[in-house]
Amino acid sequence: MILFPFRTVYLKTNKLRKEIVSDILSNTYLSDAGYKKSDQKKTFFYGRVNDQGFILQNVAHEKITAFIEGNILGVGEEMYIKFRFKGFRSLRIFLLLVILMAGSLGFVGYHLWERSMGSITDIPVLFALGVTLILLFFSLNAGKAFVNKIRETKAFFCDLLKAEEVDKTDIPGIFL
Repeated sequence: MILFPFRTVYLKTNKLRKEIVSDILSNTYLSDAGYKKSDQKKTFFYGRVNDQGFILQNVAHEKITAFIEGNILGVGEEMYIKFRFKGFRSLRIFLLLVILMAGSLGFVGYHLWERSMGSITDIPVLFALGVTLILLFFSLNAGKAFVNKIRETKAFFCDLLKAEEVDKTDIPGIFL
């Protein structure tokens, strides 16, 4: 999972929808409220929260993933929260990095194959190799940090929402 820093986790709680939203709001600066917070409690996220779902970005907690999206599913006291923990804001950014790395590696490989090892010292080949190494380092570093933060993120939300992790197959199909 270090090479694909996106993970979906399902939590089950007995809280009502309004209580779930209230608990998440207690730790969030609201983007539609001008990033203002009325109380003095420490907050960890900014983003948007409503009774259907939320989009949060971590701004203060060092052991929680950077980007979190979620949908609140269920009815009554049988509520499920679908979390999508992300190492990058968008899958498109991640795919762009992968495409750039593949293109750079293809360029370097072509020049090494066609022109032998002597072409490794050409400026364009060195530049492409440098770009590839930088992107690879950045991607692996972000992926490693993401994997290390998954457990803490799940524990934070399980504690906040008094929830337990469940498998997707445990959720009634009508809620998905």
